[in-house]
Amino acid sequence: MMHYPLYFAKQSDRWQHQGVAFIGLNHDEKYHTYSRKYLITVGQFMDVVKQENDGADLNIDLDEIMWIGAKTLRDSWYGTILYLGKEDGYPIFTFTADWNLDVPLNKPSHEYLSMIIKGLKTTLKLDDTEIINYLIIKPGIDGHYSRKDIQKLI
Repeated sequence: MMHYPLYFAKQSDRWQHQGVAFIGLNHDEKYHTYSRKYLITVGQFMDVVKQENDGADLNIDLDEIMWIGAKTLRDSWYGTILYLGKEDGYPIFTFTADWNLDVPLNKPSHEYLSMIIKGLKTTLKLDDTEIINYLIIKPGIDGHYSRKDIQKLI
């Protein structure tokens, strides 16, 4: 569970020109954003960040990011590295945008939202009501999808 906001914005060519997920930069215990962690090497993490940044070589100093909490390395959708803390002695990082909800929201496509729902259902074992209650309030979904719409995707 991340205590950072989840929101949907931009227009992704890959996802029917609709919104995709981003993590906001402000830590607050009121936020509850489900996530999935993978224990990977630093090299693997660097490779994933590179892939999400159009192959750009980024100078990522994870020790510095742990110290300051977040750092924007590139003006791109996923060019900001966010340090989330440690678990079992391992640092936890993610990448997101640096605009922190200061961007027009955009609803995700049915296909994109269905992929997220599948993860919530299979990985976290959330039931239908929990999934609906979780998603319906997220910026970019709120006001664009009804409870009934989300239930149809489930």
